[in-house]
Amino acid sequence: ALGTSLGASQKPYKKGVVLVRPGTTPTTSYIIVEGVIKQYDIRENGTVMTLNLYKPGSILALPWILNNTPADSFFECASDCILMPVATNLLHDAFRTNHELTLATLSRISRGMEGLLHRLSAHSSNDAAYRIITELSIEAARFGIHQEQGTFVSITPSELALRTGLSRETVSRHVSHLVASSQ
Repeated sequence: ALGTSLGASQKPYKKGVVLVRPGTTPTTSYIIVEGVIKQYDIRENGTVMTLNLYKPGSILALPWILNNTPADSFFECASDCILMPVATNLLHDAFRTNHELTLATLSRISRGMEGLLHRLSAHSSNDAAYRIITELSIEAARFGIHQEQGTFVSITPSELALRTGLSRETVSRHVSHLVASSQ
């Protein structure tokens, strides 16, 4: 409803489309209708570090909207997406005048900060298993499918490696051990 009230319409984007690159100050923001957007950084040594995943209902990205600041990371469609591109200045005005939007967004930020703090705590640990378990817990809370036997998450060792800063081989070895020890 927010996007349409601002004159935006839904537009499909294919997996792999980079919406924003570091150093640019976007004049367009995005409301996610379907799909997932990955925010990531590329380190000096060339490794990719996933910083955040945005799911339907998210608005990209508050620093551009509220502060007109440049992006400091990449934003890419992690799946085929349907987005509503909206002029950043229109969203800024909506946040200033729509208190329900502001409160809902603050609530979402508050939940996200909890996950971010858990991730930060895990990344400060040298315990690879702890880092992997923390990331799997965050994935389950945000994207998991709750079933009778537990929560199902669909994530590859490569993606876990990008999120934990570990090698894919280390992740595979620890996940195999975790699976074996749970049976």
